[in-house]
Amino acid sequence: MPHLVGPEEGRFFRHNEHVEFEDLITKEQAAALHQELTSRLSNRSPERMWSEGHDLFRESPLVKKTALSRAIADVAFQLTDQKPLRIAFDQAIVTDEFLTPLPNAPLDTLESLSSICPIVAGVLIDLNPDRAGHALFFQPGYPLNLKERLAQPNQCFLLIAYAPEKALYYQRDTDLHTHRLKHLGYVYGDALKEPHHPIVFK
Repeated sequence: MPHLVGPEEGRFFRHNEHVEFEDLITKEQAAALHQELTSRLSNRSPERMWSEGHDLFRESPLVKKTALSRAIADVAFQLTDQKPLRIAFDQAIVTDEFLTPLPNAPLDTLESLSSICPIVAGVLIDLNPDRAGHALFFQPGYPLNLKERLAQPNQCFLLIAYAPEKALYYQRDTDLHTHRLKHLGYVYGDALKEPHHPIVFK
């Protein structure tokens, strides 16, 4: 079922740059994603986790179903009043008790993480059993404090970022994936193409 955003939630998002929802996805969906991401990314160095956990919607049908979910993108539309929306990227965040934070990684805001510009909004879906299905929607400049999340043991999240229909690929030195789209044939200044970054909400 669609998740309807109430007037108070919309005002909170506009004024505070973020808002949290419970049960954006079911506990069963969260558990399946937790299994998928931890099986792929546990026991990796932080650098490998960050690299191999990027744009998993291209490889994992389970992640694709969530990352390209129209229902989740609909919430982003209700909060931002912007459409169409396309997926900019997804990023899995998985730690275990042995991992340490990424060194020298500016993980403060969604803007600092993205070589795609502009970004409309992001959502960080909590897949940990005690908060499974909770989701934080946030604006591009909202301080995410991902370094703190990466410093905590046994964490599992899925981050999804949304861009408008007309978005461009730029070099951003604070994005650890800034050269990645070149492997798909992009050069800096290119507009995002539908096969690689599909529209998820019209």
